[in-house]
Amino acid sequence: ARTPTAEDFRTELAAARRAEAVPPSLLLVEDDEDFSTLLAGFLRRTFPGAHVDTASDGRLALEAFNQRTYDAVLCDLGMPDVDG
Repeated sequence: ARTPTAEDFRTELAAARRAEAVPPSLLLVEDDEDFSTLLAGFLRRTFPGAHVDTASDGRLALEAFNQRTYDAVLCDLGMPDVDG
């Protein structure tokens, strides 16, 4: 049996941190339906297991925000009703 190295320890520590990590909960606010679909897919691939809610306007975003706790909100800054 070989003696574990510092690199072995770092690898094991990183694996343990990933195993304990809770996927993020994200709210995406975007009025362009095609871009929203594209970006939501990107977020789900980038953060496997992430909970991604989408809202197409500011009113729906505020409703979602009041019903759930999000780790991050990604918001379009130029929407017709309520902007970012």
